[in-house]
Amino acid sequence: MANETRLASAPDVPTFEEQGVKWYNGTNRGIAAPLNVPQEAVDALAKAFKEVSEDPAFVAKMNDLGCSVQYLAPAEFKKYMQESDAVFKEFLSNK
Repeated sequence: MANETRLASAPDVPTFEEQGVKWYNGTNRGIAAPLNVPQEAVDALAKAFKEVSEDPAFVAKMNDLGCSVQYLAPAEFKKYMQESDAVFKEFLSNK
C-alpha cells in the first residue's frame, strides 16, 4: 500500500516502504477556485471543510469506507500539491 502508515482498515497489509520501496501516494480531494477569489470566500470554504473533516460522524463513515481524513489549510494543500507534482514529474521522467 502506498500510504506512509498502515491503514486501520487493513492493519496486516504492509506499506511499500516496509517492503523496501520509499514511495507514497493516496487519493487526494480538494477544492479549487479561480484566481482572485476574495480571501473572505477562501476563508469561509476552508472553515467549512475543516469543520466537516473534524466531524466524528464523517470521519467514522470515511474510515468505514477504508479512507483516512486529513485536513490541510489552503496554503498547506497548495504546497502539498506542488510537492506531489514535482514527485510525479521526476518519477515519470525516469521511465
